[in-house]
Amino acid sequence: MIDVGSVELLAQTPRIVTLEGNRYVLHEREDGDVTLYSAVCPHQRGRVMAREGTLLCPNHRWEFDPETGECLTVADERLRESSVTREDGSLVVDELPDETA
Repeated sequence: MIDVGSVELLAQTPRIVTLEGNRYVLHEREDGDVTLYSAVCPHQRGRVMAREGTLLCPNHRWEFDPETGECLTVADERLRESSVTREDGSLVVDELPDETA
């Protein structure tokens, strides 16, 4: 298991976190489930940023829905993701989302 950090990170999501030297997007969905998205855009591997409640790749303005990871700009594209669980005040993930988009 990989420690993502304290549950206090969920106070404001989506947010960028760095794990094992790579950037990811942490988000608590409206239903309370927590997910960790790859911050690598599937288009040309740009860096996805959390901005005003959405996820955006500034290279070509691809926008992603933080609730689903689906691209709002181009059909049938999405961010890779992994489910996050809460354990004793910490957030953990079994494996990090694939970065080979």
